[in-house]
Amino acid sequence: MMDKLFGPFVPGRGAVGLLVVRVVGGLALMLHGWGKIQDPFHWMDRAPSHPPGFLQALAALSEFGGGLGLI
Repeated sequence: MMDKLFGPFVPGRGAVGLLVVRVVGGLALMLHGWGKIQDPFHWMDRAPSHPPGFLQALAALSEFGGGLGLI
């Protein structure tokens, strides 16, 4: 049943390579979102037409949480 849904898993060295790509990519997203998490409601306030604070917070959380989820 699982093979029909997801296909065969990558074995051996390929699995390690994919793990490295996921960890590096996830850490990059988390580091990029870390500054936004520090002040989630006001990180875009210097923009000429900034979005509301709750949308800024959702964007910051999705970037940081997405990186964590990727890892």
